[in-house]
Amino acid sequence: MVDELAARRRLRRSSCACHVFYVLFASEHLLIHPLTLELEKGKEALAAFSHKEEAEMFLRSFGTTGEGWRVRETSSGEVVSLLYGPCFGAKSVALDPLPQMLGEGFLGLVALERSRFVGWVTARERGPTLPDAG
Repeated sequence: MVDELAARRRLRRSSCACHVFYVLFASEHLLIHPLTLELEKGKEALAAFSHKEEAEMFLRSFGTTGEGWRVRETSSGEVVSLLYGPCFGAKSVALDPLPQMLGEGFLGLVALERSRFVGWVTARERGPTLPDAG
């Protein structure tokens, strides 16, 4: 299963310059309450997943499937909007967090600061730049 997910990631990266993430929302109709996770020292991070299956697995691990939480495909621009809107308190983005990371204090290993995340996704969407022929 891990090899299959890695292959999907490589395929997605090579086929599209834009990023698609999957974010967990507390309600299907009120898409203003995305899941944030607590980091060390009271900081929080928005959880963003590369694949729908990873987000669903995360939900299943807590037994919250069908209890109002929904997985939604979200563009990188929408994630940035969440970070500067409803999730303004989240100063980081946790990329593909595993449930085991929460209890073991390893969540910070997969978290990018907001500014680094924004720079990363906007650079990827612009695509590679060609050097001037000068």
